[in-house]
Amino acid sequence: YLPNLALCLKDPTALVRRQTITLLTRLLKEDFIKLRFGLIFRLIMTIVDADESVRDLAQFCVINILKVLFVPRPLAVVVAHCRPCFLR
Repeated sequence: YLPNLALCLKDPTALVRRQTITLLTRLLKEDFIKLRFGLIFRLIMTIVDADESVRDLAQFCVINILKVLFVPRPLAVVVAHCRPCFLR
């Protein structure tokens, strides 16, 4: 179901995109799902969404996710995990 959920981040309705960001953030923070390349890429791409409310929420959630998931880990692990997102 995760690929289908990630596709909701591209939905034409801003409300669906905001709800999806919120849901994915909660699932990631509670460790119900793992952060994979495709998912982190889609989440980071919502930071440049056309809707300002989606952009603001995405920026807050991505920063929050990175703090929760990566703060205890060395910086090299964080860079290695996120680097493919920025090379596309």
